[in-house]
Amino acid sequence: MKGVQIPLVGQIVAVADAFDSMIHPRPYREAIPVREAVAQIEAETGKHFDPQVTEAFLKVIQGRYWMPPGNVEKDPEREFLLKGNFGPITPFDLMGLLNQNQQSGTLHLYTAFSHYRALFYEGQLVHAEYERERGEQACMSIILKLDKSSRARFVFEAWAGPPPNPTLYTIRTPTQKLLLDVAVKLDHQRGEQDASVSR
Repeated sequence: MKGVQIPLVGQIVAVADAFDSMIHPRPYREAIPVREAVAQIEAETGKHFDPQVTEAFLKVIQGRYWMPPGNVEKDPEREFLLKGNFGPITPFDLMGLLNQNQQSGTLHLYTAFSHYRALFYEGQLVHAEYERERGEQACMSIILKLDKSSRARFVFEAWAGPPPNPTLYTIRTPTQKLLLDVAVKLDHQRGEQDASVSR
């Protein structure tokens, strides 16, 4: 069958099944980030996927916050110190507050397509993950990407138990210096944007 001959339920399942398959690991390959899976579905619109079904899929996925399997917010064993949406407060502000208050825990950041993670121990940022990046570069990427995002949200999960294993540490730079470096990049980025607008 082709085109409109394919029942609507089959067209919906085709998109849902392809998306689910891409974002979960298989014995023969690793899972791919949600952003890449969505891009692949968009690229196949009109070829393998019905354009109207794809359009509906995109509205759904872009209108929600992406939570990976095993959503941390639904785990009753975990204690959450903070949760909310970015807007007036930015990831930079939040990381600065965690540093000043010497907090220990995992900061989960969610957008429509992605889940980012930063680990604080006694106020020091010791690990960050941004897609395939790790460490200081991942921290910079997270803050620069989410700086203007009002749709991103965060959950700060308390650290329980002994100190994190040093093998988890991918950041050695003191957090205040790292945040200062990020602040300089943010100012530079905003300056470039202002200059391009005034032209």
